Amino acid sequence: MSVVFESLPWVLPWLIAANAVVGFWFRRGRAARMGVLLAFTWLLMDVVADQTGLLARVTERGTDAVSMLIPINMLLLTLFPSTGLFRWPSMIFWLLVFSQAGLLLWLNDSGWSALMTLTAGPWTEPFNSPLGPVLPGVLVLMIGALISLARWVWRANPIDCGLALALVFSALATDRYFDSGDPLPLLAAAASSMVLTLIYTAWRMAFTDRLTGLPSRRALDQALRHGGRRFSVAMIDVDHFKKVNDRFGHPVGDQVLRAVASCMRGVKNAVPYRFGGEEFCLLFRGKACGKAADSVEALRHKIGERVVVLRSKDRPARRPANRDKHRRKTVRVSVTVSAGLAERQSGETVAQVFERADKALYRAKKQGRDRLVVD
Repeated sequence: MSVVFESLPWVLPWLIAANAVVGFWFRRGRAARMGVLLAFTWLLMDVVADQTGLLARVTERGTDAVSMLIPINMLLLTLFPSTGLFRWPSMIFWLLVFSQAGLLLWLNDSGWSALMTLTAGPWTEPFNSPLGPVLPGVLVLMIGALISLARWVWRANPIDCGLALALVFSALATDRYFDSGDPLPLLAAAASSMVLTLIYTAWRMAFTDRLTGLPSRRALDQALRHGGRRFSVAMIDVDHFKKVNDRFGHPVGDQVLRAVASCMRGVKNAVPYRFGGEEFCLLFRGKACGKAADSVEALRHKIGERVVVLRSKDRPARRPANRDKHRRKTVRVSVTVSAGLAERQSGETVAQVFERADKALYRAKKQGRDRLVVD
């Protein structure tokens, strides 16, 4: 462990740079901004210490920046909307951050003193709380972490989860810095949280279908490449899906696909995949193959009974007194599915199994749809 801590001064800037660069590259605004703020924090806490000239001025004011400016900027990071890197919310954020950096470097002593007086001075004096003495800057960072955590629970965006962890580690690093401890391990943990979150986000984009949330065809290919010898594949297609799109529009078609995906998640001993368009796939492994036909039949009936309710555009925000009037304007859409099932035989390749399942699906459609054909 001692070797790891000794290498932190060299590893930390690379972690922070990876956080900022990958965030910019993936166009993840909050991740990129957090990387830049962590870079400023690292510079103020570690790099500019014991310098002369211009950096000496920064060193003298670093306490003010770490206790006040950095926490406020990180809180603003959680409050600003997550837009493109060069949209107006991002530009306002960058203007605030870099104008503060300019003031830190170039403002004379009297001007800086006036600024600190205007903002109630540096926040280096802890106040008493039920948990003990707490620095105001640490409290601000924890508030930002709670906001990010709530946003993650509400929207399930992994970036918000990583940002919440990074803010917690930043709060601990700030507290350790003012206790004359070494904040670098905690800053490294903050940067690592964001980098790992960005990696997970990239993986999720590559292997998860955005519309339905199911694993994508690429995930299916990978699962089959490393799968066992015995498996069954059910190819499932939504019947007359083009008519749904033509009659109700593509947004309604998307609702139907999400409803079908929701039903597929409930199939036991099978992994559902979005194969493409209105076509889905169920993968059964090992012992589950014996009950695959029963499971697909149960799924087919479940989807047939599922109704997608389309609310009328003039539906009132509050519950009306006469609800029957609005019920008559409600449109209900139901769909059926056709399915073809094939189990891998000895000596067959994966492509041959899928070809048999596809042919079984074609026969199901030719026989009138809304049925399962087992090859």
